[in-house]
Amino acid sequence: FNRTSGARISIIAKNVDIDDASSVDNSGKSAYVELYSDSIRWSHYDDADAWINAITTLLEHVKTTQPTLLQNVASLCASGTSASCLLIDSNNAGKVSRTPRMYDFDVLFSSNGANSNVGDVSMDGICAMELFERHVPPKHTARAKTGLLAKSLQSGDVLAHQADFVSMFLLNCE
Repeated sequence: FNRTSGARISIIAKNVDIDDASSVDNSGKSAYVELYSDSIRWSHYDDADAWINAITTLLEHVKTTQPTLLQNVASLCASGTSASCLLIDSNNAGKVSRTPRMYDFDVLFSSNGANSNVGDVSMDGICAMELFERHVPPKHTARAKTGLLAKSLQSGDVLAHQADFVSMFLLNCE
């Protein structure tokens, strides 16, 4: 299974048995303990609405099964898949303006990485790669046609990493 599979929630708290803020004490005990964990598969791995639906489902499940866990949340962390990004409309409350480009999306081809040898070559992708030829050092990882830089140069819209998009949702939801 080569696709990102879903979302996970983990609620942690400081381990009251450990005074030091380091991650592990001398006895091997962690400074934090996991109080709750759950996960859910996406309906589609490259659909921003599926990401939000999965996160909403996980949060609602915590609210109904263990409602006190969310009362004292001090911080949130969102993580996304490397080089997965999407375009959002900054003038329209972050509405998605183009299907997400996942980690395996190849800017030179109109299809995702799994079928990257099939389909029409993207002229925008060629332009992005030509910019790399002129400005990015040879053998640099930024030259990757599946990388975030290539995906951002392919379009002039506002680019958001998957984790940034999810964080924006979490900060604006009630």
